[in-house]
Amino acid sequence: MVVALTSREVDILRLMGEGLSNKQIAFQLSITEGTVKTHVINVYGKLQVNKRVQAINKAKELQLLN
Repeated sequence: MVVALTSREVDILRLMGEGLSNKQIAFQLSITEGTVKTHVINVYGKLQVNKRVQAINKAKELQLLN
């Protein structure tokens, strides 16, 4: 499976993996929480998952966070 995530999506996925909430991610990246939610939804779609933990596990499996 080839997945093309944007650099921002990878940033957000990495922070999700560190256990940060959408609000914390927004603060750290200086973007709105709504923008974070949009990126998270896009990541879910690209990875074909429905939950945060699934996204993180799939990204690790596909070595997207290296």
